[in-house]
Amino acid sequence: MNARILLLGPLLVVAFACSSPPATEQQPTDPPPTSSVINQATVAKLEAEARALAKTEGCASSGQCKAAPMGSKPCGGPREYIVFCPLTTNELALTRKLDELRVAEERYNRENGLMSDCAMVTEPRVEAVDGVCRAAP
Repeated sequence: MNARILLLGPLLVVAFACSSPPATEQQPTDPPPTSSVINQATVAKLEAEARALAKTEGCASSGQCKAAPMGSKPCGGPREYIVFCPLTTNELALTRKLDELRVAEERYNRENGLMSDCAMVTEPRVEAVDGVCRAAP
């Protein structure tokens, strides 16, 4: 019986040692988040991309110019409007980028609990001056 106890001790040590992961093996961690993190840099990058897509040159008359909502205020609604000439702007690409920006900024605002003045930003009257679209003063 003493021989069995003497053998049982080392067997238990070996059994437990084999069931533990090696010291060099990494322990499992939480899985990465299912969606990417939205931060100010992401919002700023999307806004810069939208501004680069919006061409203001190329419209001969004010009636050809357009304005589109850009961004999202924490209380809702656009943060501002961007003026562009649809004759020289890829309007579909701009619209998609503005939608991407709006969704990202809405999420950023929500996740960070941001607040704003809740003032409604109205669409500007647009005009073409010397072939360049702009918001009318």
